[in-house]
Amino acid sequence: MSRPLTPEAESLREQIRDIISRADGGNINNVDRLQALDGRVLYAGTPLSIKIGDLMEKSGLPGSEWGFTVWSFPHQKRLGNPNKNMWVIPLSDRSELIHGGSLKEGSLTHVTELEPIISSGSTIIIFLELKR
Repeated sequence: MSRPLTPEAESLREQIRDIISRADGGNINNVDRLQALDGRVLYAGTPLSIKIGDLMEKSGLPGSEWGFTVWSFPHQKRLGNPNKNMWVIPLSDRSELIHGGSLKEGSLTHVTELEPIISSGSTIIIFLELKR
């Protein structure tokens, strides 16, 4: 199930996408770009966390029981979704769930597969419910 982001949430998504772009270019402080051995890139840091917290609020996602990560995937990757309750916001136009179709920029998608597969070239924000 997908739904469009509110205008406020979309503005925040675009700001986050800009932060990621600047981090990839090495042009921003306080944002870490951590590359895993398989090529995946995890983005973290205070400016990013603040914007994503605001995005969660403007998107209507619950706050305290949820966590988030921001990843870029150069290769197809199977993701863990143990509670079958994940929300995804794409930051690139190439983001796609292999069995769920394209992740449209400007949207929020609910994923209920146990192990969804993300396509290569995807950059996404993943929101997961913390342990129950």
